[in-house]
Amino acid sequence: MSHIQEDLRPHGRIALDTNVCIYFLQPPSRWSPLAADVMSLPMSSELYIPDIVRLELLAGAYRNGDASETGRLRRFIEEGVRIGMDDDVVDAAAQLRAATRMKTPDALVAACAAVAGCTAIVGNDARFRDLDALTGLTLFAGRQFAPMPQYVHLGDYLPYA
Repeated sequence: MSHIQEDLRPHGRIALDTNVCIYFLQPPSRWSPLAADVMSLPMSSELYIPDIVRLELLAGAYRNGDASETGRLRRFIEEGVRIGMDDDVVDAAAQLRAATRMKTPDALVAACAAVAGCTAIVGNDARFRDLDALTGLTLFAGRQFAPMPQYVHLGDYLPYA
């Protein structure tokens, strides 16, 4: 078991940011092995894919006009648990933007994860470092309270990142 898998093992619900999915699906890069480790977590962990991540993944395939890539992405997305964007997510994302000045897509990823009850978000975006200070903070998301998940940054697992 890799170091990132050990760190993610206690998390039952894990949200994926777009970059982790891209690293897993695209040609090999220095990030690909870490993304593969995340995607091959034990069955006790569920991988969640926010709708905003789904949108970002599919937009690239549509932009390239690649029907086979679009199909491959749809199959990949179906393997994860989908997190839709409802009023609770929008409310939580607005609170995150107000507290951190995160960009809207990033705030939506984090809000989707919080509202879905994920305890971790895996990504590789330095802008998400703002979330480190908010781990455990409880957002009021419309009809429910949503604790902020921990952000697991892939860069922390590369010695030369």
